[in-house]
Amino acid sequence: MPQIDGQHESQLREIAYFLWIDEGCPEGRAEDHWMLACGMLSVRAASAPEEEAKTPPPVGKASPNTSATVEAPTKS
Repeated sequence: MPQIDGQHESQLREIAYFLWIDEGCPEGRAEDHWMLACGMLSVRAASAPEEEAKTPPPVGKASPNTSATVEAPTKS
């Protein structure tokens, strides 16, 4: 199996485990599940900056582009 840094190893193990479970716990597919997990994590990491740009700032927090804060809507 390919070497991976410790930073993402636990995420990879968890993803690979659930892939294994979803496939009915087949024997001899550990490397396939690990490689699929690597690909899934790479896609997630590549799309993360786009997702952050689409996500509005939390209510009451300053927007990164302005110094204004976003106020919560008031009930009428």
